Amino acid sequence: MRWTLPATVLAGIPLALAPLPAAGQRAIERGETLAAPAPQAWSLTLSALAAVRPDYQGSDDYEPFAAPLIDLRFRDRFFLSSRDGIGVTAVRVGGFAVGPLLRYQFGRDQDDNAALRGLGDVGGTVEVGVFLNWRSGPWVINANAVQGLNGGGHRGATAFVSLGYGGRLSEAWSYSFGPSLAWASDSYMQAFFGVTPEQSLRSGYAPFSAGAGIRNVGFAATLTWRVAERTAVTALAEVSELLGDAADSPIVDRAGAAT
Repeated sequence: MRWTLPATVLAGIPLALAPLPAAGQRAIERGETLAAPAPQAWSLTLSALAAVRPDYQGSDDYEPFAAPLIDLRFRDRFFLSSRDGIGVTAVRVGGFAVGPLLRYQFGRDQDDNAALRGLGDVGGTVEVGVFLNWRSGPWVINANAVQGLNGGGHRGATAFVSLGYGGRLSEAWSYSFGPSLAWASDSYMQAFFGVTPEQSLRSGYAPFSAGAGIRNVGFAATLTWRVAERTAVTALAEVSELLGDAADSPIVDRAGAAT
């Protein structure tokens, strides 16, 4: 099995203005664990993120990455997050929650890696769609489906689902782990993995048409150390394998061959 997306490791230090919940494990979504609702009406969490990640989808070259993270929530009804976007719980039945989602996905710069030269840039994309969460004991399912809106971005649709299981090792230590799967439409796949005839002339790649399908499967695990009531450190490792046309793209086949 060839891992086309190398493992990512990160650590965050949440500094919550409201005390961190003592119970409730976070479920995995794109390398993040989503918090169970805190008892306070409003909660604001400020985090520092440090990570090592591929410099583009399908690359074998790592790059360091650091960024502040902001997560504002009103109970289990509303969230505004630099990672999750903006969402409102419209329907809640038992452990199920469903609502609209608005978020921004960063694009890709052809200067990110020599393997991308001649392909042009993929602009950032405003995405709108729906999210679904389900919780039962230590189990959590997170899913979303979104459509890109602006012309400068990928203008495609994506869907994502993850299954997470979490628990506590002690009062200070907790964990979570689980698999994930992502699907993408032909517009998204062509933007990030395809090669048009014009791009072929500029880059030297053979033309390649990337169709809709399962983009990747992955597995992630987290370990959290609660240092104090308002401070915690989380380490995450995630590995993902591209599938279908994403894995067959000449951009991925030559990833890491040039620096």
